Amino acid sequence: MTSLDGKRYWMVGASEGLGEALARRMSAQGATLVLSARHADRLQKVAEALPGEARVVTVDVADDDSVARAAEDVGEIDGLIYLAAVYWPMAATDWDVDHGIAM
Repeated sequence: MTSLDGKRYWMVGASEGLGEALARRMSAQGATLVLSARHADRLQKVAEALPGEARVVTVDVADDDSVARAAEDVGEIDGLIYLAAVYWPMAATDWDVDHGIAM
């Protein structure tokens, strides 16, 4: 991986797993990170463990207003890494192609 010095990335889904691991790697390469997920306490622990600069902006990707507020708060970035997901458990027979939710 090349140096990320001077680059600012917004990572959505950074509180654990792949997001946390990627945040550690990118921070070590010099990136300034904005870490987002639903749980501020988990994000803060990740941010504090990083070698570089990071700030926490909570967001719930299932809530359009939350996403809009977070995007405004984050401001200008060089890139976005989206690792979050929304999950609605449903039976295959209840699948609605037009809406993606159980009907």
